Amino acid sequence: MSHSPRPRFYYGWVITGVAFVTGGFSAGINIWSPSMFVLPMRAELGWSLTGFFLALTIRSVTGALTMPLLGHLLDRSGWARRLAIFSTIVTGLGLMGCKWVGEVPAFDFLSGQLQFYLLFGVFSGAGTVGSGFVIANSVLPKWFIQKRGRAIGIAAAGTAMGPLAFPFMTQALIDALGWRDAWLALGLISIGAQLPLVLFIKTRPEDVGLLPDGAERPDDVTRPAPRRRRRIADVSLTRAEALRTRTFWFWASAMMVANVGVSGFQPSWVPFLQENGFSNNIAVAGTAIYGGIGGVSRVIWGMLGERISVRKLIIVQMALTGATVPVLLYAANNVMVVAFMVSAGLTMGAYFILQPLMTAELFGRGHLGAIAGITQPMLTFSAALSPIVVGQLRDLRGDYFLAFTMATAAWIVGAAIVFLTPPIRRAPEPAVQPAR
Repeated sequence: MSHSPRPRFYYGWVITGVAFVTGGFSAGINIWSPSMFVLPMRAELGWSLTGFFLALTIRSVTGALTMPLLGHLLDRSGWARRLAIFSTIVTGLGLMGCKWVGEVPAFDFLSGQLQFYLLFGVFSGAGTVGSGFVIANSVLPKWFIQKRGRAIGIAAAGTAMGPLAFPFMTQALIDALGWRDAWLALGLISIGAQLPLVLFIKTRPEDVGLLPDGAERPDDVTRPAPRRRRRIADVSLTRAEALRTRTFWFWASAMMVANVGVSGFQPSWVPFLQENGFSNNIAVAGTAIYGGIGGVSRVIWGMLGERISVRKLIIVQMALTGATVPVLLYAANNVMVVAFMVSAGLTMGAYFILQPLMTAELFGRGHLGAIAGITQPMLTFSAALSPIVVGQLRDLRGDYFLAFTMATAAWIVGAAIVFLTPPIRRAPEPAVQPAR
């Protein structure tokens, strides 16, 4: 009795697992953990919300300045791992340094606020070039074509670990250690958990003699998938070719606008709930619900992206996300808070899978690092502007009405720009041969 050979395990799923874990740390450190430090640091140091959120803006700007210089290295063999190691160490050290904000006599010539900006914003922010977000968006898509949706969906589910785990963990650290030692512990945990994993990163399958999706033959890479699925061709544009298309500029504009609805809006959830009479428990539990729902939904949206036009999916996602924001703004009880977190998990969470999926589908997998080197500063501009605008609007008005209305508008306008984005028309190219 003959048996078919057992299929080999495809290394691309290792990259997926690494992106899952490091993506969770990226979301936790960039968005969710800082929000837990807002009240205790403001209470002790007397900072305004705008002053605190300016650190997030500086962090984004630092990443924007770093990415054009180093982003193209993500397309070169071995460099994705090196940048990830650099990112892990630098980010962790920056977090650890926040413990001593305003307490080191040698740095008395700088205010505590400036020290925080340098540590969390500049030093730690320089590590974003090799963060989990970047690995998931610029490296992982190189490993998959037909199965790209589910792979990126699984990796994007890792970013849901940010709201699912980090508010609980960070609040527990603050309660047990105080906010200063909580920063130190957070940095140590970040390095200890991620550094062993990023050593497994490989830039692309061809570097280790493999083909995308674990295909056995080159023609398996670009052949039509089973009838129920859409065909995704292995067509790559260089950075110069992408920049010459209208598609690039429309899509970059849509992402810039959508970022306004993420980077300033999400870090405001916990302070908004706390300032409006909701307990710390419901604020933390609400973000955990968002993370749990979002983690599951991202995998589902990713698999849908293998069968349905990603463009159509992201238009629906953006429009629905915009419609959910008022639910939080007018939340009068815990039930409405939970309703918002569930709906946001189902809709907003999908953006973190559909955005890299559409980018890879539009421009191919070959030069995603170089293309990210151009798009990242553009996206960072809006990501940097949003938190400071949200903080300023809240400080001026004393409430979040205009800030959250801005988030609603950002998602609706983003959906309209995607709708107007012209497709790229180009004949498929031969599949890349595996490395010898």
